Amino acid sequence: MDQSVSTGREQPILIENGLCSRYRCSQSSCVECMQVCPVPDAIHLSGEGAEISEACIACGACVSACPNGALGQDINNLDLGSRTRNREHPSEPFRIACDRANGKADLVLSCLCRLTEGVVLEPLRWGAQSVELRSPDCSGCGLHKTAGQWKKVIKLARGLLESVNLDAGRIVHLTTPLGTPRQTLPAQKTGVSRRDFFRAFADKWEEADASPGIDAEDPLDVAITPFRDLVRNHAENPKRSHLLNVLQALPGARPLKAGYAAQGLPVASIEIGPKCTGCNVCETLCPVGAIHHSDSERHYELSYTPSLCTGCRVCEEACFHRAVRVSDNVDLSLLFLGTQQKLVTGEKNTCEFCRQPFLGSTDESFCPLCITTEKRREKMARRFARRGTENV
Repeated sequence: MDQSVSTGREQPILIENGLCSRYRCSQSSCVECMQVCPVPDAIHLSGEGAEISEACIACGACVSACPNGALGQDINNLDLGSRTRNREHPSEPFRIACDRANGKADLVLSCLCRLTEGVVLEPLRWGAQSVELRSPDCSGCGLHKTAGQWKKVIKLARGLLESVNLDAGRIVHLTTPLGTPRQTLPAQKTGVSRRDFFRAFADKWEEADASPGIDAEDPLDVAITPFRDLVRNHAENPKRSHLLNVLQALPGARPLKAGYAAQGLPVASIEIGPKCTGCNVCETLCPVGAIHHSDSERHYELSYTPSLCTGCRVCEEACFHRAVRVSDNVDLSLLFLGTQQKLVTGEKNTCEFCRQPFLGSTDESFCPLCITTEKRREKMARRFARRGTENV
């Protein structure tokens, strides 16, 4: 983890640059964390990835929104297993409420934006009949901007249940009157309260004014990992790992192969076209290590693991040859199976002109890039030749 910011009341937001799409690929257009952040100027995005400012109140919306798990805040330690099993009637609906929702709740969060798909599904893993997500109308809340995120989490969680022949209706959202929830289990405070929401801003400014300046002659003792070394390694996506562990343990799950329209959700499928040269840039830059290759003296194979893919589109945006296509039509059952899929296989050749490797039959002498470049040169030459003839 390279950076952390805390309000002093909550667990800090931690950043793992190696998992950030913006850090690994300058062409990445990912803005998921910034779009859901309810605090102006709390998150800044650049070629260096995401940066968290002192305005952050650690609400956790960005953690839920980041598909690669680059932003971290430990919500998985809520011990939902023991909370579910230790209830008087463990099979009853497990109720998760925001702290403005009136009524009983087994777990109270400052906002439902803290939820991930793994957290929503985990009570079912431990025997709960269903999961009720309870909140009042969000329009009057200081965190109303985050509502779209927890609705996306609910949508994907329901889709995952359907993909294994389980009833998606076991995940329910209930709109409640405004009030104070009554937690049926020992309280475990998570997230920033509404009272602290705006107080955090003032406290941050006071801390900034009171903090001593940094002595320029005392350099910070921070170990910086070079970019090229960082991208060669693929850190584990903790959010996806938690989800996969929950999926493997869901009672009665029977994966069914079916397409699912997952636009805007952190899942995708990948296709590789004939323009692929086997350069392995997609594998290197993939934040979560979903793409991998193997080769021998002449044979090359590129494959990927659908259960790890988050649809960040780094592979598509970084491919110089435009050989990669990311699709939002996904078979969600593949998240349960954890299998690999072959994307491309071929024989390795070396281009006689640029001396770079490419995939093709043994009788091909030039790579697709050199062929395309030569065709463009010929087209330009013919165009100038016609102009010259017309001017005679």
